[in-house]
Amino acid sequence: MTIAGSTRSNGRGNGQAPPRLVLPGRSSEIADALAREILQGERKAGSPLRQEALAEQFDVSRTPIREALARLVALGLVTFQPNAGFRVRGISRDEYLDALVIRSRLEGLAAERATIRATTGELRQVAKISDALEAAGRRVVSATGSRRLSAQKKWSRGNEEFHNFLVELAECPPLAVALWSTVRAYPRDVTWLAAERFPNLLDEYAADHRAIHQAMVSCDAKLARTLATRHVDRAREYLGRTFALGGQ
Repeated sequence: MTIAGSTRSNGRGNGQAPPRLVLPGRSSEIADALAREILQGERKAGSPLRQEALAEQFDVSRTPIREALARLVALGLVTFQPNAGFRVRGISRDEYLDALVIRSRLEGLAAERATIRATTGELRQVAKISDALEAAGRRVVSATGSRRLSAQKKWSRGNEEFHNFLVELAECPPLAVALWSTVRAYPRDVTWLAAERFPNLLDEYAADHRAIHQAMVSCDAKLARTLATRHVDRAREYLGRTFALGGQ
């Protein structure tokens, strides 16, 4: 992953590279790895992050561990107290919803800039990612048990790929960093809380992705921005309704 949003000269176009934390070498890799573990729920809120254990896990000295943890504190994923050390931070529902307000505006800007800059080949790649994501959504709906969990993970990866690719196409390092920080402000994917309550959610998301792509093909940057903003606002609305209904 790169902070600058890949350019054509360094292989832009795979849609799989969210921006990396602004840290040197191994510290950046460790921060990314820990952030993903927190986001995926592998490290629960309140659980300790012991430097000695992490140094052993990543086979490094404590210096890059301290640098990585300090960055995660700055991003709001981790807390530090002198007597308690580093711990995974719990995120409130209001914070999550507020983060989505910010994200919707940033995603809209990314879509607008991506529309202006995307080549024909890159637009085909957007369509390919969108189609695969829609197919993944259909598999989620039809699957049960462990297969449904697997399908959900694949959908989540595809959704991340779609949005990351638009950020990559936008070619705006400050925007990439701001979005990365905003997305990482909440340590779990709660899409599935809302999807359980509202079965039509994935279909609506798929329609949003198709509409964003079509606006890009039509070179309508302002429309792409509006649609991408509304897309994230839709997610926030569904999540807010889920919370109100008692989603945990």
